[in-house]
Amino acid sequence: MRVGRHAFDTPQARSYTAAVSEAYLVRPAQHTLAEAGALLAVERKSLGDSPYTAREILKVLRRPEHYAYVACLGSMVVGFCSCFETASDQGSRLELDMLGVLAAHRHRGLGTALVRTSMSEALRRGVREFRAVVAVDNVASHLVFLGAGLVALPHRFDMMIYEISGRRPLGFLPEGWSWHAGGLGRPEPTSDGLASGRETHTLKDQAGAIAAMAQCLQVHTLAYRGLWLEKLWGASRRATRLAARAVVERAKVLGLDEIGYLAPSRGDADDQASNSAALLREGYKRVGSYHVFKARRA
Repeated sequence: MRVGRHAFDTPQARSYTAAVSEAYLVRPAQHTLAEAGALLAVERKSLGDSPYTAREILKVLRRPEHYAYVACLGSMVVGFCSCFETASDQGSRLELDMLGVLAAHRHRGLGTALVRTSMSEALRRGVREFRAVVAVDNVASHLVFLGAGLVALPHRFDMMIYEISGRRPLGFLPEGWSWHAGGLGRPEPTSDGLASGRETHTLKDQAGAIAAMAQCLQVHTLAYRGLWLEKLWGASRRATRLAARAVVERAKVLGLDEIGYLAPSRGDADDQASNSAALLREGYKRVGSYHVFKARRA
């Protein structure tokens, strides 16, 4: 089955027919407890990443930056795509975060339809940049994102994670050093008092010179609440480690679950690859190899 350029015939939904003539519907997820429970049931059978309850899923679905779409056969939810908007250097970017389809309904174009729907609706909102981060061994998702028009970057990335296991703040600054966190991208405040935008952390040494900088995105997915460490620079390995620790302390203050960082697997692929050793020494863990898929529309 081929899905057209636009995944909706109307702004609300598009009905289409699979190879076995079963009519499916792709539509926005409803912000109800019943729909959240149905989506969670698909997630648990297809991905199994979320520790959340249906009420916690509903809370995420209601966030202003979050958009989710479901594939239905009759009244049954059989697939979903969860995504959210973040700030980027070019404006807003849609993160195509979680994609799941029940095993009995795979190989019928539902994954591609869900991704294309997510992208076409984002285009209507003015979003022009799209990204997906996919495990290297997840070949099925690779094909879905390629089919939806995204392109894989030429090098792989190592996913590095720091899991927050305690909330007690720890002192980390050397005497005379200072750390400042400031917002970028005009983040939107939400009902829980947290923001969905980007913030920059600046670390200064005892002479007042900038020793390190880190740029983070606060994200709320269907599986965790965390900070994505988008950029990290340090004038020295010590300064880089201090910046990485500063981000950990920031995540504690915000009550988040984890911090994630994508480090290029090849040392010559990106200057930030040298950050890996510093992060590992600070308690971050390497959890797998990933491809990054991107697309930009005019």
